[in-house]
Amino acid sequence: MKGWICEFREYQPWLDFQLEGTFCQMNGYMGIRGYPEEASFGSDRIPRDDRDGMNSAPHQFVAGFFDRHAGGGDVMVNLPTARLIRLYVEDERLDLSSGSMSNYKRSLDMRDAVSFREFVWTSPEGRSSKIEFSSFLSYPRMHIHASSITVTPLNWSGMLMLEDSFDSRGKTLRHQHYQTTEKGALKDGHFCKIQTYSSKLEAVLASCWRFPEKTCVHASLHDDNENVFQNRIRILVQSGSPCVCTRFLSVCSSCDAEQQHPGQKLEDRAASLVYEARDIQWRGLLDEQQKAWAKLWEDASIGINGDEESEKKLRFHVFQLLQSYRGDPRFAVGPHFLSGEKGGGRYNRDNESFLFPFFLHVIPKSAESLLLFRLKSLDGAKAKALKNGCKGAFFPWEASPLSQDENSPEWAEDGSNVPIPVSYGKACLHINATIIYSLHHFMRMTGKGIEEIPRAAELVSECARFWASRGTWENGIFSIKSVIGPDEYHQFINDNAYSNHMAKFCLEWALELDVQKNGRLLQDQERDEFRRIASHIMLGHNNQRGIIAQDSSYLSLPDFKWEKFDRRKPLSAQVTRSDLSGSQISSEPDLIALFQALPDRYNQGLMRRCFDYYLPRCSPAESSHSPGILATVAAFLDKKEEALEFYRSCLNMDFQAVVAETGASEGLHAANSGNAWIATIMGFAGLSSDFDALYCMPHLPEKWKALSFSIYFRYRKISFKISQNFIEVRAKQGQELLLILEGVPVSLPSKDYSLDYKRAHASK
Repeated sequence: MKGWICEFREYQPWLDFQLEGTFCQMNGYMGIRGYPEEASFGSDRIPRDDRDGMNSAPHQFVAGFFDRHAGGGDVMVNLPTARLIRLYVEDERLDLSSGSMSNYKRSLDMRDAVSFREFVWTSPEGRSSKIEFSSFLSYPRMHIHASSITVTPLNWSGMLMLEDSFDSRGKTLRHQHYQTTEKGALKDGHFCKIQTYSSKLEAVLASCWRFPEKTCVHASLHDDNENVFQNRIRILVQSGSPCVCTRFLSVCSSCDAEQQHPGQKLEDRAASLVYEARDIQWRGLLDEQQKAWAKLWEDASIGINGDEESEKKLRFHVFQLLQSYRGDPRFAVGPHFLSGEKGGGRYNRDNESFLFPFFLHVIPKSAESLLLFRLKSLDGAKAKALKNGCKGAFFPWEASPLSQDENSPEWAEDGSNVPIPVSYGKACLHINATIIYSLHHFMRMTGKGIEEIPRAAELVSECARFWASRGTWENGIFSIKSVIGPDEYHQFINDNAYSNHMAKFCLEWALELDVQKNGRLLQDQERDEFRRIASHIMLGHNNQRGIIAQDSSYLSLPDFKWEKFDRRKPLSAQVTRSDLSGSQISSEPDLIALFQALPDRYNQGLMRRCFDYYLPRCSPAESSHSPGILATVAAFLDKKEEALEFYRSCLNMDFQAVVAETGASEGLHAANSGNAWIATIMGFAGLSSDFDALYCMPHLPEKWKALSFSIYFRYRKISFKISQNFIEVRAKQGQELLLILEGVPVSLPSKDYSLDYKRAHASK
């Protein structure tokens, strides 16, 4: 990586699958994986056919465009190919597995989200051409994708053919989810329309082209079968003369916000948008794109002086966060953004635990939209609680925009087509904990009162009622049994510490809010019950070891024997489930994650002992959550070198095969990108907040000369530059605020204000 450019200069076919994820184009509305325009290496069979063994997943997704899946739950649907444009030199199809190739370069410019690829290809019959692809998914025009293709014949003249294909054979998680209902011609282009089988959602893809003036062009439509619809464009080209063709694509669906107001037919809207884009032309669209991204980076950019490699990779993760979500409260963010089908694109706790903090500090309105998504599904959560024999609200472990029901499948395949039961939807209670904490965090950072957020007080009280009804009393102790915590190796355990400590937090907050609302939130008997539970819930403190037990049985298990296993690979692929559940080994740092969420509730000594105990008992390659959690908490504890080591693992995740030996092949890891930001700002910069002030207690690694970033606190932009000896603060005009720098209170007046604070340990 060079500065703002993510670049590869050596072509390695085995990396194509990985780079489909790394170079995925997103704008919060749709995502298009970075598959080669000309089709996969050595094959014209695209989309992927499981029978041909191709390592490619040429997927494209639209936010909210889901359908019911045969395996259970709703899934985000893979649409027809959005950027499949095969090239033919005379009658020879461009295929990098044939002929020869040189001068290869592939890059992503994170300043404006423009992808670029170029190379010189010599066909088997000896025709050499310089070929350049440049494309971007427009941020200001979220329905538009633009491509520029330049072909320069080097030693031949003749016919160049571009085959623009909408290929509908692609599946989602091995199942077809739609049928093509209409297709036809547009001026200089074509379109296709699909409808999902169950949800009956419709989508239209429409493309049109612009060619060089005075160029001999012939276009014809070909309907090879009911699933592939092509526009074949033939152009006469001359040796040494670049031929520049630009293609414009629009994608619209019936779940677009605009479609809530009936008017244009979907296909007419798609055609109108694509013609408008063509009229503006490539250069005009690019100018708009660059201005939009400059504004995004104005608030989101982070600088690390003294660690250029970490700065570049952190920028990559922030870039993914910026292009992942547009702030539509009807939707949330999937575990792989819009870059992969794994997990069905369903919305899980990653939103609150790992993505929400970034949006809250950088784009507060988007954070509010994520919160509203949960608030709007409160009735569904109450229905789920009732279905599970509980009171209050129990949110779906995996949520869908199609309904408020639980969408976590009850069955899954174990790799041999044998169904196995899955119980995450019933036993993962900590989804409630993360939603409650995100609401609390939102109120601290924005200063909004509970009455200013519709149904927020109800959400807190209903979640508290759920915790109270889910547990049982035993010998004066409140116990919550048969749960799955963040560590998924140990399932149906009792008194998971993460869940129970978060339940205590929720119950105590409900009681505080009841006081604020003059006793109008809870019933009399509930107040007494909640106080008693909060005081007597099993918290797992083990006095002998001076730590908190992960659950009621964890510390009684034997230690895991690592000698025969590879730490670089997931243990779940090397060891049976029963062996994992019978040992002190965790899929992710379950107890340590509690300290990432609620560090101010625990003293440093306890956190340090727990960290030292559980760190060697965490499988390092199982979960994408682990490196960022460990980096953040290690920074809290001033374990700077350990924190930096975990931080680099976090930053590297989507650049190399770290998790399940796939890297970004199956999609970018959304939680990990969020964790990269959390570890930087809340870990190394030491930023935190309460209802009164913003705190900054830095833990910079020794090699970092300075860390620079901006955040919003109470909707006021504050920029920091933290060095080893100083903290520089630049605050824009806004609400008067209290800032606590390394324990020293500083008032920020309402005007534009600058402050240079000399750190306590600074050399004189």
